[in-house]
Amino acid sequence: MTNEYLDSMIHFLMDHIDKDDRISVIKKMKYGFRHYHLILSIDEENTNLNSNQSHYHFRESLEINFDNRNKCIEIMSYNEDSMIIEDLELLEKWNDILESYININIDDKIKNTFEQSLMKCANKSLHREYQMKKIL
Repeated sequence: MTNEYLDSMIHFLMDHIDKDDRISVIKKMKYGFRHYHLILSIDEENTNLNSNQSHYHFRESLEINFDNRNKCIEIMSYNEDSMIIEDLELLEKWNDILESYININIDDKIKNTFEQSLMKCANKSLHREYQMKKIL
């Protein structure tokens, strides 16, 4: 029951990852093992009484960590201790799905990361030189 529910919740989050900025997935390598982190950032509404405008800010998160070193899935929530699920079949299933998701358009993601970083620099000399290199 628990693992079926966990699987359905992971599936739900992945179904909404491209539609909702609060959901993200990252991959890290540690000690030669892949670790995936599926994160739901929990937004809270903060209403400014003077301007009657609502703003959202992120305080906490729900994280589902896929730990391939320890062969487990760890669920960490802002209001609970972490929970460890040892289900190798579920871990391997989601490893493949998360790896595929992360590698979609990886070339464009790498290019955009560098270009956006160059554009954010106050000194634009590197960005100008990069733009000229692309033209020539």
